[in-house]
Amino acid sequence: PFGRLAAAGLLSGIWANTHASAPLGPVMAIALAAGAGLDAVRSLAREERMPGLRGARWCLVSAAVTAAALPINPYGFDLLAVPLRIVGAWSPVNLTNPEWLPPSLSSAPFFFAVAAAMIPLMLGRLLLRRASAGRSAALLAVTLILGMSSIRHVGLFFALLPAMLAGMIGVGRGVGWPLKAGALAAMSVSAAMLLRPPHGF
Repeated sequence: PFGRLAAAGLLSGIWANTHASAPLGPVMAIALAAGAGLDAVRSLAREERMPGLRGARWCLVSAAVTAAALPINPYGFDLLAVPLRIVGAWSPVNLTNPEWLPPSLSSAPFFFAVAAAMIPLMLGRLLLRRASAGRSAALLAVTLILGMSSIRHVGLFFALLPAMLAGMIGVGRGVGWPLKAGALAAMSVSAAMLLRPPHGF
């Protein structure tokens, strides 16, 4: 876990220096801790509970590490106020920023279709007490709430979709092919978008 904690802190620091959405890192770590704790409490096998609770504690440590890395940027703790300022800037009724509006069926049909398919599958896994169902459900809840709040967050839902699907499939050892394939696809698309931004739309 120490190598992963160091990687989480490094990624959080890079995130804080590239985009103001970096506080989402600790938020997702806390959600994973809650999901891991839920998995441990719901586990039918007693020998699986203690490792699950230890995993939840490590997720909380990860939240602390990622939060500690946030002020390592040119603006320090001022970064945390940026999202609130953006929301406040668009509060007057005569100002509208489309990317901060909630998504609709016409603007994000694939988001609603995938969400409609994921929710019953996730509930079924929770009811059947499947391994890692709580962690996947926690990620799904956070990304769905963010995605429903504004269309700019829909991308986060799809970025974490491979991790949620890997948890649903119940990958036993390693990260499994869904997460590897999803990570490769996300990195490829991100590189393509950075190297050649879309024109006009």
